[in-house]
Amino acid sequence: MRIAVDARTLFTPSPRGIGKTLLDLYRCAAEIKPNWNFTLYHRKGQFDHIPKFNNNVETKTIEIPGDRFDAWQQLRLPFAAWADKADLLHCPANSCPKIKTLPTVVTIHDIIPLDRPKGIPETFIKQFRLGIKNASTNADTILTPSNYTRKRLIQDFKISPNKIQVNPWAPSQNLEYLDNIQRRKVLTAMQLQKPYILHFGAKDERKNTEGMINAWAMTDKTVRQYYDLFIVGVDEQTRLTYIEKAKRLGIASSIYIESYLPDNFLSSILSGATALAYPSFSEGFGLPIIDAWTTRTPVITSKLTSLPEVARDGVVYIDPSDPCSIARVIKRIISEPILRQRLISKGLTHAKKYSWMKTAHCLIDTFENILNPQTTHLPTPNKHQKAA
Repeated sequence: MRIAVDARTLFTPSPRGIGKTLLDLYRCAAEIKPNWNFTLYHRKGQFDHIPKFNNNVETKTIEIPGDRFDAWQQLRLPFAAWADKADLLHCPANSCPKIKTLPTVVTIHDIIPLDRPKGIPETFIKQFRLGIKNASTNADTILTPSNYTRKRLIQDFKISPNKIQVNPWAPSQNLEYLDNIQRRKVLTAMQLQKPYILHFGAKDERKNTEGMINAWAMTDKTVRQYYDLFIVGVDEQTRLTYIEKAKRLGIASSIYIESYLPDNFLSSILSGATALAYPSFSEGFGLPIIDAWTTRTPVITSKLTSLPEVARDGVVYIDPSDPCSIARVIKRIISEPILRQRLISKGLTHAKKYSWMKTAHCLIDTFENILNPQTTHLPTPNKHQKAA
C-alpha cells in the first residue's frame, strides 16, 4: 500500500499539537507496516529540519504557482497523491480536498473555533466549518480523538455515526519521568529555583491563562513566597502582556513566563512540577493531562468538553470561570502530599491505556478496512467508543 499524508502541520519551525502527534503516529505506523510506503507531503520553507523516519517514509515538497483559495490542499495535494499512485489520502487537520481523487480519511480533532469564536477571524471560522462539511461528504472515514468530539460531529453536522471512529492520542514517545538529579540541568538552565505550578499558556482565551494569573494572585502569600507559577508556550507579545498584568497584580516576582520550550526540556519541566494547572474551557482531547500522568505530575483541570472523558478520576477538578476555585485547589495540591500521591498513582494507571502504537494500529485498521473491506475487520472499539 502507498499512503499519502497532508503533513504541513509537521513541517513547521516549531511543530505543536497536530504536528507533534503526526510525528509519533507515522513513526509507529511505518514500524507496524514496513512493507507499506508513506509519503508525507508538505510545502517548502516551513521547517528547520526534516524529522527522521523509517526508510518506508518519504517526505516530499510540492508547491503550486499563485496559491489562492486554498489551492494547495484543494488541487495540488490530491493530484500529486494520485500521480504518485497512492492508494489512500490521509488529511489529519480537520479538512480535506473537495475534489476526491482517492479514498480519503480525515482526522477532525475538535470544533473549538465554532464553540469559542472569540478572537478568531470570521473568514477562518467559515473555512473551518466548510472543511468539516467537505470531510462529511468526501471522507470514507472520519477519525477523532475523543467521544465528545464524535458526538458533537454527529449532533451538529448530522454525520453518520458509522462514519466516525474514535482514536485517542497518546503521550509523546520521548516523554518520561526524570528524577531530581536527571532534571536538575534543565531546571537550572530555565532558572527555576523554587518549586512551581506549571501551566501551558496561550493567547487563546479558551486556554484560560489570564484566569490562571488571576487565580495565582488569589493564592495565599505564603504559597507565592515558596512557589512560582511557570507559564510556557505563549508568543513573545503575549508574554510581555502577561508580565505587565502580573506587575499590576503585584505578583510578578512569583510568575515566570517563557515563550518557547525545547522538546527535549519537556520531560524535565513536567517531572519537576508540583502540579500541572490545565483550567481550559474547551478541548478536543486533553493531551497535556496524559503527558503529566506519564511524568508523575498531579493535574488540576476543568470538567468541560472532552476533559472529564480523558481525566476521569485521575485529577482534581476546578471551575475554570472561578479563579478562587483554582486558587483553593492549588493550595490543596501543595499542602496535601497524600492527595498528590493518590493523583500520581491514578494517573500512572490511566496513562498505561494510551500509546501511539495502539493509535497507529487503529489508523492502519481503518485504512485496511477502506481499501480491502471484504478481507478486513472494523477496528475494535476502544472504551471511548463503548461509552457512546
